[in-house]
Amino acid sequence: MPQAPAHLQAKFRDDAEACDLLEGAGYTLYEDFTWRAPMGYEPLLEELDAVEYLRLEWDFGGLREWGAP
Repeated sequence: MPQAPAHLQAKFRDDAEACDLLEGAGYTLYEDFTWRAPMGYEPLLEELDAVEYLRLEWDFGGLREWGAP
């Protein structure tokens, strides 16, 4: 059952589209399904929306801070 709000569901067709956007921007996906932006990179609003969509719709873990294990 979809959990993400309608405006995020309208932006991303599925998890692959959101993941592709993040990977294309240089984000790293970890085994615990958290994402980390490239060092020194300020995430764009669309990328933050992709992370939020994945977190709500597909139970991904969100963003990691640099220096976090």
